[in-house]
Amino acid sequence: MNAKEIIKQITEIDKGIIPFCVWYNKPNGINQDRWTSMTVEEKIMLKRKFRKLFRKACRKFGINPKQIKGPGNKASLVRRYIEEFCEENKF
Repeated sequence: MNAKEIIKQITEIDKGIIPFCVWYNKPNGINQDRWTSMTVEEKIMLKRKFRKLFRKACRKFGINPKQIKGPGNKASLVRRYIEEFCEENKF
């Protein structure tokens, strides 16, 4: 893991979401075990923060949120938003 990846993960935690690498991986998709260890209140809070970041990402990139289907595509868009946020703020 390189320094840029660590900074992205710290930014994701700072924004209030679980780091991308913890709950999602390309070959297997969403890691359901990560969700089962949380309380209902924690899940609601994290999903709300994720949706907020997703809407911000859609506005930034000029994308209609209804056009993005599936959790993988939404996660990729939020990941891209986080990456550009880090680049813009020189992290």
